[in-house]
Amino acid sequence: MTNDEILAFWFGTPDDPASRKPRQAWFTKNPAFDEEVRSDSSVVCWHRLEKRSLT
Repeated sequence: MTNDEILAFWFGTPDDPASRKPRQAWFTKNPAFDEEVRSDSSVVCWHRLEKRSLT
């Protein structure tokens, strides 16, 4: 997962009109979204970020 993919997940892509605006998913209980955040790729990404090896 790249920096751009992480930003796109949380904030949308630059060409998206809703980009960088609060998303309802952030404030609504949703087990599927919560699981996506906790997914293996997110955990791996977090560990890479901690080690400063994210590209």
